[in-house]
Amino acid sequence: MGLDQRDKIDFLSIEKDGEAIVLTLVAYPLVGDELGHLHMLEVKIKRYLDFVGSGEAHEVARRLSAKLATAAKVRIDIVSPAGLSTQHGAAFLRHWKGVAGEEGVELSVRSVRTQDFPAD
Repeated sequence: MGLDQRDKIDFLSIEKDGEAIVLTLVAYPLVGDELGHLHMLEVKIKRYLDFVGSGEAHEVARRLSAKLATAAKVRIDIVSPAGLSTQHGAAFLRHWKGVAGEEGVELSVRSVRTQDFPAD
């Protein structure tokens, strides 16, 4: 799980009402400088969008829950100790929210405390 596992979907869950598939992306560990970290995050976001675009997210979700709505929306929740609150992070987030939105995917970021992540 995390940025160092580029080809993995960290978590897939389904909202209780079955109206949304939630893909959680763990933006940890923090990698190098800010731009290097954002690059690794970009690679992983692209993987998540490919997972959705291929139909695989809906296939996996259907196997997990009979409650899944036929037209379930997809949301990617980025969980990050950094929060993407810098100038570069904010621009990055605006860009990728737009890209995801064009594909019918909502993108959000949730900042968490570093101590909530496992030690290396």
